[in-house]
Amino acid sequence: MVIDLKLQDILPEQHTTSPPVQIFVLLAQVWNLLSVLLSILVLNFSHRGVRQAQVPPFIKTIFLDVLKRLVFVADSQQKLHGLDNPVTSAPFTAERPAPASRSYGDDSDTGKDTQTLLKIEDSLSKMVEYLNSKRAKHVNKENVKKVANEWRELALVLDRLFFIGSLVTFFLCCVTLIT
Repeated sequence: MVIDLKLQDILPEQHTTSPPVQIFVLLAQVWNLLSVLLSILVLNFSHRGVRQAQVPPFIKTIFLDVLKRLVFVADSQQKLHGLDNPVTSAPFTAERPAPASRSYGDDSDTGKDTQTLLKIEDSLSKMVEYLNSKRAKHVNKENVKKVANEWRELALVLDRLFFIGSLVTFFLCCVTLIT
C-alpha cells in the first residue's frame, strides 16, 4: 500500500499499469506471510507427537513413505533418536520349581528350609513384579519416542516440500517479471 502511494508520486500520470517492482514487492510480502504461516504449521507438527496420538495411516503412507524419498529426507532419522532397537521382549515370569524332597535331616530343619524357600519365593515374585513394571514403563517410553519421531519426520518432510514449493514459485515469478 505504501509503496503504491510512493510509486504514484514518482511515476508519470499517464502510466496505467503497475511496474514490475510493485508486483515483486507485493509477492515478497505474500511470500513472507505464507512463510510464517507454514513455519507455524511445521512447528505444530514437530511438537505434536508428545501430546497426541500416532500419525494417521494415510498421512504416514503419503508423506513418510512416498514423499519422504522424493524430497530427499534421510531414512536414518530413526537411528538418530535411538529407536533402531525397540524393546519387544516378553515380560518376566517366575516359574516355581518343584519342591525338592529331602529325606535326610531333622523335621525342624525342614520347616526352616521351607520358610526360607517361601521367603525367597516371595522376594523373587516381588522382583519379577518390579521388573515387569519397569519393562512396561520402558516400552511405553519407547512408544512415545517413536510417535514423536514420526511427527518430527512428517514436519521435516512438510518443511522440505514447502521450501521446494516456495523456491519454484519464487523463480517462476522472477522469470515472469523479468520477461
